[in-house]
Amino acid sequence: MDGDIVMITTADCGATGVFRKQEIDYLSSAYGVRIRLNELGYPYYFKYFFQTRLARKEINSYIRKATVANLPGSDILKIKLYLPTLPEQQKIASFLSAVDKKTQQLTRKKELLEQYKKGVMQQLFSGKLRFKPEKGKAFADWEEKKLGDVFEFFRGSPISKVI
Repeated sequence: MDGDIVMITTADCGATGVFRKQEIDYLSSAYGVRIRLNELGYPYYFKYFFQTRLARKEINSYIRKATVANLPGSDILKIKLYLPTLPEQQKIASFLSAVDKKTQQLTRKKELLEQYKKGVMQQLFSGKLRFKPEKGKAFADWEEKKLGDVFEFFRGSPISKVI
């Protein structure tokens, strides 16, 4: 059902998402469960709640360690939580969703700036794009040099034992 919580029960136990109605109206996985909330719960509040240290600690107390960690479905209902009123759950989820949106925008902006920087660096270090001094003539043409003309190379000495 639209708005149900989907929780992973193996490996990354407790990771959650909100089920959105699609053509396929079922969860087909042995590694997750679908949790239908009653009128007391707002799905996006729980999506964020299960990301907190408090929730992770509570979930970890029910995980059975084996070759692959496992969170039994019967233990999911035992997880303790603090439950504000539905309107407050909605406010919390709305706020955190806005923070997520802003984070995504800033991440995209950072990616674009990094691409821009790479392009400018290619232009600068190839000499295709040049700066000019504040006053006066243009900078002199670049000279081709070998790295040895610019740097001195020192080989490190062997590490001696401390007595």
